[in-house]
Amino acid sequence: MTGIEYIKGIVEKLSRIPNRGATSSGEKEAARIVQNELESFGYPISLETFPANKKLGWCMTYYFGLMFFGLLTGLCCPFIGLLIAIVAFWLFYTHMLFKDALWRHLPPVGTSINVIGSKILQNARQTVILTAHIDAGQAAWFFNPKIKRFFAKHYKDKKSVKSPMYIPMWIFLLSITLLLAKTLGAHGAFINWWHYISLALFAVAAVSVIQMIKSPQAPGATDNATGVGAMLEIAKTLAENPLQNSNLIIVGTGSEETGLSGMRDFIKRHRAQIEALPAYFINFESIGGGRLCAVGDEGSIVRFHMPPFLNGLAKLVSRRQGFGDLKVISLLAETDSCIPAIYGYDAMCFIALDELGIPLHYHETADLPDAVDYDLTKKAADLGLAICLELDGLSAN
Repeated sequence: MTGIEYIKGIVEKLSRIPNRGATSSGEKEAARIVQNELESFGYPISLETFPANKKLGWCMTYYFGLMFFGLLTGLCCPFIGLLIAIVAFWLFYTHMLFKDALWRHLPPVGTSINVIGSKILQNARQTVILTAHIDAGQAAWFFNPKIKRFFAKHYKDKKSVKSPMYIPMWIFLLSITLLLAKTLGAHGAFINWWHYISLALFAVAAVSVIQMIKSPQAPGATDNATGVGAMLEIAKTLAENPLQNSNLIIVGTGSEETGLSGMRDFIKRHRAQIEALPAYFINFESIGGGRLCAVGDEGSIVRFHMPPFLNGLAKLVSRRQGFGDLKVISLLAETDSCIPAIYGYDAMCFIALDELGIPLHYHETADLPDAVDYDLTKKAADLGLAICLELDGLSAN
């Protein structure tokens, strides 16, 4: 079976699962598929479960609902409303920064899973960690192609973060400013209209995320069965021709779509092992169509910057191996790679984007195997493999 045929088989298997949402039975079925593949290559396997939010929309509903309650309270008691609003914004902001906060324990919470295969050498000089998330996201109305393309066209300034998440953040801040002004004695028709408009906006926001909760799951062929396929293709090749100087760890992460929970759990559990030797994270995310890129920085509210070493090495290897120039981009979203970057580890992420910087059929019901460019996915796997081999060779010197 050729590499492309193997990757296509993995993408089709994962995409046929009816619901690969975080903590779902479908996510566990995807974990079993990854486990079976890694075991067939001869990797020792560990399965690690952890609590995770079932759907991202639930958390947002709590934040927007709490803010709505704060504004409602502020009609008669601005100071109490202000305190409630500050708590709501703090929960929202720490969520977007991936801090450990109350939101990680807000119901409904389920059990997610990471699948970990490894090949550990006695005298290894470094650790190479390949990652790809196994769960799939939801196809809410605000992932409609027209809406995504609107933001992509109008927010292309790399020096600032102007994702759709900036809209609720500014509404939060303007509403807190309103309540602070009323606490200090501001009043009048303008203040009243501002207050009622803020209430209406948070009511609409809450309804929108409730709609997301009830939305169907995307099949997740590009996002992220392609990433899993590329990761497993590299694992298969390196099982036949192992790295000589490097530990190899393969991680299929769960619950990426509800707060990068799988990657967070993996690093917390394995931090001592990761820090025992130089460690390099290579993440594969949505590599099903468009132009293959590497992520230089990412984030919806603030920027998480990738350390420059791996991206620089990837550009060098890409040119040397005949893959062409590898563009390093700024991403208006978050991937699993930002978590190791936050911890200060060397990390990079492969992603494929169209001309406006959007992954193919991102969070759409049209994210099906037939739409995938398997040549591109195989290219990502081949380039990832070449980087692994380059890292292994460099460690020998």
